[in-house]
Amino acid sequence: MAKADFNRDGKEETVNVQTKEDYQIIEIVDENGNCLWKDTAGIPHSDWNSFFLCTIEGSAYILQYRPYMIQGSGYYSYKLLYLSEDNKETVYRSNKIEFDINFDQGGHSFDIPAIVAFMNEINGYLAHSELLISTDENLKFDSNTCLQDNLSWLHENTKFQYNESASLSENLRAYEEFEIGQQHE
Repeated sequence: MAKADFNRDGKEETVNVQTKEDYQIIEIVDENGNCLWKDTAGIPHSDWNSFFLCTIEGSAYILQYRPYMIQGSGYYSYKLLYLSEDNKETVYRSNKIEFDINFDQGGHSFDIPAIVAFMNEINGYLAHSELLISTDENLKFDSNTCLQDNLSWLHENTKFQYNESASLSENLRAYEEFEIGQQHE
C-alpha cells in the first residue's frame, strides 16, 4: 500500500486497491478510512487504465496513463492530478496525442516529432513514479529500471526490426519507411 499527501494537508493518505471480477478500483483514503477519491481500471481492452504515484519536487500526484491502440489508431493520454483542500480532483497537467499506423489509408496521421515529444513527456513522469495498478497488458515494466513506455506495438511487429541503439525518432522513421515500403511490394 502506497502512502502520500495527495491533498496537501500535511497528513499522508493511503492508496487502496480492490480487485473485482472485470475491473480494479483504486481509492485514496484518509486516516479515518474515508474515501477521498476513486477511479477504476477495467480488464477489457477498452477500459484498460494505469495509475502511478508520481513525486515531483517533493509533491505527490496520481498519474493516470491510458495508451490505447485499436485497429491501428493510437489514442494516448495522461492526467497528473492531486486533491484540492476540499478533496476535489485537480488536474495539474494533462496531455494527449492521436495518431495512426494505417499508412495505406486516407487521412493518415503519423507526426513523429509530436509522438516523440509526448513519449518523452510521459516517460519523464514515469521516471518519477511507482506503479499502483495497471490493467493494460501492453504496459510491462522491468523492476530493475525506471518506468517507461516503449510503444509496445513498435516492438511487437514481427516484420519490423526495432533498433535498440537508435533513438525513438529514428525507429519511428524507420518504421514509417518500412510500412510504406510494404505497400509497394
